[in-house]
Amino acid sequence: MFKALCDPARLQTLITLAAGERNVSELVQAEHDRIVTVSGRLKVLLQARLVKLVKNAIAHAGENH
Repeated sequence: MFKALCDPARLQTLITLAAGERNVSELVQAEHDRIVTVSGRLKVLLQARLVKLVKNAIAHAGENH
């Protein structure tokens, strides 16, 4: 988990998701980055169980669904 948090860009993605669910397109737009880059960050965060997939969006793992 700490490895996932040590990257400032992944940490920013996590902070963005803590404010509410977003789909990948919304994250790309919010972070002004490419979809490949954002997807890579999400993969690491998913593997660390810091975020989770929900229908049509990605959520911070601390949110209840």
